[in-house]
Amino acid sequence: MDYSFCSSVLSFVTVVTEYVDELLMVKAKYIDLIGKMICNIIDLRRNAILNAAFKEFAERGFDEASTNVIAKESGISKGLMFHYVNSKKDL
Repeated sequence: MDYSFCSSVLSFVTVVTEYVDELLMVKAKYIDLIGKMICNIIDLRRNAILNAAFKEFAERGFDEASTNVIAKESGISKGLMFHYVNSKKDL
Protein backbone atom coordinates (compact mmCIF):
# COMPACT_ATOMS: atom_id res chain seq x y z
CA MET A 1 0.00 0.00 0.00
CA ASP A 2 1.23 3.48 -0.84
CA TYR A 3 1.39 5.19 2.54
CA SER A 4 2.59 8.46 1.05
CA PHE A 5 -0.77 8.80 -0.71
CA CYS A 6 -2.62 8.13 2.55
CA SER A 7 -0.42 10.67 4.29
CA SER A 8 -1.20 13.26 1.61
CA VAL A 9 -4.92 12.62 1.90
CA LEU A 10 -4.73 12.86 5.68
CA SER A 11 -2.84 16.17 5.42
CA PHE A 12 -5.43 17.51 2.99
CA VAL A 13 -8.31 16.46 5.24
CA THR A 14 -6.59 18.08 8.21
CA VAL A 15 -6.15 21.37 6.34
CA VAL A 16 -9.76 21.34 5.14
CA THR A 17 -11.03 20.54 8.63
CA GLU A 18 -9.04 23.42 10.15
CA TYR A 19 -10.36 25.77 7.45
CA VAL A 20 -13.95 24.67 8.07
CA ASP A 21 -13.48 25.10 11.83
CA GLU A 22 -12.18 28.62 11.23
CA LEU A 23 -15.14 29.45 8.99
CA LEU A 24 -17.55 28.18 11.62
CA MET A 25 -15.92 30.37 14.27
CA VAL A 26 -16.22 33.41 11.98
CA LYS A 27 -19.85 32.50 11.25
CA ALA A 28 -20.59 32.21 14.98
CA LYS A 29 -19.09 35.67 15.58
CA TYR A 30 -21.24 37.19 12.84
CA ILE A 31 -24.35 35.46 14.13
CA ASP A 32 -23.64 36.85 17.59
CA LEU A 33 -23.05 40.33 16.16
CA ILE A 34 -26.25 40.21 14.09
CA GLY A 35 -28.20 39.04 17.16
CA LYS A 36 -26.90 42.00 19.17
CA MET A 37 -27.77 44.40 16.35
CA ILE A 38 -31.33 43.03 16.20
CA CYS A 39 -31.69 43.43 19.97
CA ASN A 40 -30.48 47.04 19.67
CA ILE A 41 -33.00 47.75 16.90
CA ILE A 42 -35.79 46.26 19.00
CA ASP A 43 -34.78 48.40 21.99
CA LEU A 44 -34.57 51.55 19.84
CA ARG A 45 -38.00 50.93 18.34
CA ARG A 46 -39.57 50.15 21.70
CA ASN A 47 -38.10 53.36 23.16
CA ALA A 48 -39.30 55.38 20.16
CA ILE A 49 -42.82 53.99 20.61
CA LEU A 50 -42.85 54.71 24.34
CA ASN A 51 -41.50 58.25 23.88
CA ALA A 52 -44.08 58.99 21.19
CA ALA A 53 -46.86 57.52 23.34
CA PHE A 54 -45.77 59.57 26.33
CA LYS A 55 -45.83 62.73 24.23
CA GLU A 56 -49.22 61.93 22.65
CA PHE A 57 -50.82 61.02 25.99
CA ALA A 58 -49.43 64.19 27.61
CA GLU A 59 -50.79 66.38 24.82
CA ARG A 60 -54.20 64.75 24.25
CA GLY A 61 -54.92 62.48 27.18
CA PHE A 62 -55.45 58.75 26.91
CA ASP A 63 -58.92 58.76 25.35
CA GLU A 64 -58.05 61.28 22.63
CA ALA A 65 -54.54 59.95 21.92
CA SER A 66 -54.13 58.45 18.46
CA THR A 67 -52.20 55.26 17.87
CA ASN A 68 -51.77 56.46 14.26
CA VAL A 69 -49.88 59.52 15.53
CA ILE A 70 -47.83 57.40 17.95
CA ALA A 71 -46.80 55.04 15.14
CA LYS A 72 -45.99 57.92 12.79
CA GLU A 73 -43.94 59.73 15.43
CA SER A 74 -42.12 56.47 16.15
CA GLY A 75 -41.17 56.16 12.50
CA ILE A 76 -42.85 52.79 12.02
CA SER A 77 -46.13 51.47 10.68
CA LYS A 78 -49.12 51.02 12.95
CA GLY A 79 -49.03 47.25 12.30
CA LEU A 80 -45.41 47.05 13.38
CA MET A 81 -46.16 49.12 16.47
CA PHE A 82 -48.73 46.53 17.53
CA HIS A 83 -46.05 43.87 17.14
CA TYR A 84 -44.32 45.58 20.08
CA VAL A 85 -47.45 46.33 22.14
CA ASN A 86 -50.79 44.55 22.16
CA SER A 87 -53.03 47.56 22.58
CA LYS A 88 -53.20 51.27 23.30
CA LYS A 89 -53.80 50.37 26.94
CA ASP A 90 -50.45 48.52 27.01
CA LEU A 91 -48.67 51.73 26.11
